[in-house]
Amino acid sequence: MTSMNTTRSHRAVRSRRRRAAAALVGVGAVTLSGVLWSTASGSPVSSVRVHGGTVDVPVNGGTAQVRVDSLAVSARTSGTGGLTLSAPAAGSLGTPGPVSVRDGSAHWTYPASGLSVTAGAEQGRLKVDVRGTKDGSTLSWPVTGTDTTASQVQMPIGDGLGVPVADHWWNTASDGLAGHTYDMTADMSMPLWGYTLGHRGVSYLVPRPAGTKLGFTSVDKRLRATGVHTFSTRADTSDYTVTFALTSPSPVAPAQDYRSWLASHGGLVTLKQKIAANPNVARLLGAFHAYTWGTARTAQGVQQMRSLGFTHMWLGYDADGDPMAADAVAAAKKAGYLVGPYDSWANGQDPKTADASTSAWPSPVYPDYCVHQADGSVLAGFHDRGCYLSSQAFARSESKDHFLAQRTRQMTANGADSYFLDVDAAGELYDDYSPAHPMNQRQDEANRLARMGTLSGKDKLVLGSESAGSWASPVIDFSHGSETPVADGLWPLEKDKATFGGYAPQGAPAVYFKPVALSADLTKAMFDPAYRIPLYETALHDSQVNLDRWELSYTKFPALEKTRALLAVLYDTPLNLVLDGPTLTSQGKQLAALQRYFAPLHEAAATEPMTAFRRVTSDGSVQQSVFGNGTLRVTANFGSKPYGSLPAGCVDATLRTDHHTRRLCPGTL
Repeated sequence: MTSMNTTRSHRAVRSRRRRAAAALVGVGAVTLSGVLWSTASGSPVSSVRVHGGTVDVPVNGGTAQVRVDSLAVSARTSGTGGLTLSAPAAGSLGTPGPVSVRDGSAHWTYPASGLSVTAGAEQGRLKVDVRGTKDGSTLSWPVTGTDTTASQVQMPIGDGLGVPVADHWWNTASDGLAGHTYDMTADMSMPLWGYTLGHRGVSYLVPRPAGTKLGFTSVDKRLRATGVHTFSTRADTSDYTVTFALTSPSPVAPAQDYRSWLASHGGLVTLKQKIAANPNVARLLGAFHAYTWGTARTAQGVQQMRSLGFTHMWLGYDADGDPMAADAVAAAKKAGYLVGPYDSWANGQDPKTADASTSAWPSPVYPDYCVHQADGSVLAGFHDRGCYLSSQAFARSESKDHFLAQRTRQMTANGADSYFLDVDAAGELYDDYSPAHPMNQRQDEANRLARMGTLSGKDKLVLGSESAGSWASPVIDFSHGSETPVADGLWPLEKDKATFGGYAPQGAPAVYFKPVALSADLTKAMFDPAYRIPLYETALHDSQVNLDRWELSYTKFPALEKTRALLAVLYDTPLNLVLDGPTLTSQGKQLAALQRYFAPLHEAAATEPMTAFRRVTSDGSVQQSVFGNGTLRVTANFGSKPYGSLPAGCVDATLRTDHHTRRLCPGTL
């Protein structure tokens, strides 16, 4: 934490697609959201048709239409008529070449732009592939949110935001969306976005997001989102794919669509599968997470947690030179807790002057493994300390030097059975121009997947990382930060040590323990339930356990504790704590009571998908979620007045096996 703060038979293909569509209909039937599947999904799919400069592509829920001259995309749907899914591409594409139809898709080119396009259907979606031959050229498309019926945009920042397109604050505030551009790997938890269009919705998915950004503008006081892709041979981004799916109007429909895509492409590995491979992963179920300091890091502190009534815990400790001793780890494991060190393989400093033990590596890692920029300069590390280390350099040398394997053995010599590897799963991927270990972002991603897969696979460690991008989900078990929709204003606040706190004293750093009153704008941008939506949980709840960021522990913002506790129960996600001796004494009883309330809910539903989410009231003050086939149902009242029998500031949760409702009113425990 202290050292680092993303060609086969056409008939057979059609048959498989029909079977896949039929299977997905079954999945959709048990949800309140997701894709509007065709009522005749088992019948032969109509062919792509070209007429008058338009390509018609049959999709689930209607027909998508792509204009050859401009890449404008619309859809004809039953009941609602036409919808605009994308305005014309920004900038001139040039005169298109002739359109041909083969292999079930339409093909054409824009010779002046060096672009070739293929448009067809894939599993009920419109799929458009654009290939660029001019290195460094960009394509600003699709241009979305232009339909007059657009009412809300869905964006996967952290768990997710659902923002009214005409909301003044989100169109104008510095922490709103307008004027911001998001890298689809570094800044977004999943490579998608969506819009609600009247009684329908549309989901946009970029399966290979490297080289793609999403920019928001305010046009006529309404939010528009435009994808911008840069074509590059070196970066392996010469191909740009966007899929369009017609969905229900549910705010989480884009995530339902993405989950279906992941499942059909082998990208969904469930917690049940992970537990089967490593039974220790099951100890995440029902557990709160806590970084420990001082007494809380000792065997005595662990015994105190058990005495207070903490039944399930993940305990982590910082790389501050004072790790948990073997007896403390043994006590934690005896209590049924998981224990893991914080580590980072991304930063390197001169071992003689390194300010964090995780940044000190044996020769020749520093400086030989440093990432180099295009101009040959070294890419400075976090807070300009040392350098960022190249995953390619490690990958090339690991079979010989075993630096990563040695680090893992060193960090778990005390018996730790879990591991937190900072930033490896986060989306900030790097291009390395070093002649000794050149790498592009896609290679960086592959390297990180391989080494994380070793930790959670061969090494049998319960693995977590920071704000994990969905691409990392198959190889991790938990993520600290995936729940947090971080706004730009948070970073200046964290740098203000007088307000937010610094890294002293060593036994209880103020950056973690000092209470802070979050500004109204940051509260709205990050924690207002009226705008929060569980996109990430809808896609991945049963694949990994997700929490808020560690420096934003549950007790860091006292005024938000009630809201955050309700969100945790509504989303079935644990709270992230920071504990020392005094905290256990003053707040341990209350925190343990929260954990005991949460534990049976999470034990029952953590391995189930989030199958439904809705805002019960128009202002979003009352929200409901469902996990599995009714395994867990939750209703949360974030408002200031009762909703039926549910008091304000309370949440009701019911397990399928319950004969009564389990109510939590934070602050009354």
